[in-house]
Amino acid sequence: MLRDSLKAEALTQYVMPTSEAGELEYIAFIKSLPKEDQEDIEKLATSPDPQSYQEAMRSENKQDWMAACEKELDAMSEFKTFTDVDIGEVKPGDKVIGSKFVWKT
Repeated sequence: MLRDSLKAEALTQYVMPTSEAGELEYIAFIKSLPKEDQEDIEKLATSPDPQSYQEAMRSENKQDWMAACEKELDAMSEFKTFTDVDIGEVKPGDKVIGSKFVWKT
């Protein structure tokens, strides 16, 4: 399976080229990877995005979605985007804001 760092680079930096030069750079980058990794990227790029956590965890790309979730949660924690709250600690009148993942490749 494609190493996470390469996969992240391929999917975030190169999958959405904004110019003809970017598209050529993307093609060159993909062709420089081992065949197995090229197939992994193709599979990720062509499979439909899950609509829920349950769907992501049932997909053939489960490991990739799990890694993406962990990376996103780590980044949100690092930047103090939110504070985890035990539902039992919420007092009447406290405002709790929920969140959800958007599953996009």
